[in-house]
Amino acid sequence: MIPAGQYFMMGDNRNNSRDSRYWGFVPRKQIVARPLVIYFSLRRPSRTDLQQASDDRLLEERASLGGDLAARWKGFARWKRIFHVVH
Repeated sequence: MIPAGQYFMMGDNRNNSRDSRYWGFVPRKQIVARPLVIYFSLRRPSRTDLQQASDDRLLEERASLGGDLAARWKGFARWKRIFHVVH
């Protein structure tokens, strides 16, 4: 249960963020602004994602991109999230 006047904060890279899971709840008085926009969002695996993926699947994904520059560029970012306004 989250205490009254406290907030549980999650990082945008949930598998590899120092957030409330690491440092605990945040008092309301320490929150100074609201998020406005997601300005960029990479599509690269975090260290924990890599640990969870099987070696075979990871190798297949890398091999499928091979030398195809267009495929690598397309897979570089989460394009639909860039400049997304946060509600």
